[in-house]
Amino acid sequence: FLEEAVKLDVLSFADHSAALKTLADITLMDKQYEKAIKLYKAWLDFTGELNPDVEMRIANCYYELKQFANIIPHADKAIAYFKEPKKAPFDMKYYAYYELKQNKKAIEVLETIVTLFPQEKMSWVSLGQFYAMDEQYDRALAIFNMAYKQGYLTKENEIKLLSQLYSNNNVP
Repeated sequence: FLEEAVKLDVLSFADHSAALKTLADITLMDKQYEKAIKLYKAWLDFTGELNPDVEMRIANCYYELKQFANIIPHADKAIAYFKEPKKAPFDMKYYAYYELKQNKKAIEVLETIVTLFPQEKMSWVSLGQFYAMDEQYDRALAIFNMAYKQGYLTKENEIKLLSQLYSNNNVP
């Protein structure tokens, strides 16, 4: 019935807007990701709103469809539209770059994450690991050392990596 009401385009602005968004949400919950993307985009076009939550839902749909390159512009819009920084769009962008094997860009996003959200343990560890994979061992050591001092390194393999980085950098 909701689809029919939207198709007829006879509802008031507020009702049509609510119907489009509700239909998009239901479609997303039903895991019809491509259809949900179309409906969310139709809602954005219809309302003209700059809505970070809708941009994140679109990014999530693209993630589920494994269309990682399409995630980035919507994560960027969500980052721009949120009044205060939220970690979720940065994480989404980082995951997209990771899946696209664009390590340099993933590093840039992780650098931003640890700056904006310094209390996030996994971001520090991930950034250090990416630096190590990118053979930026001095930076990897610096990040792991800071993470260690903050008590973020709790797993055996994290401590081993830190000790290997010390050794590789000729630090006793």
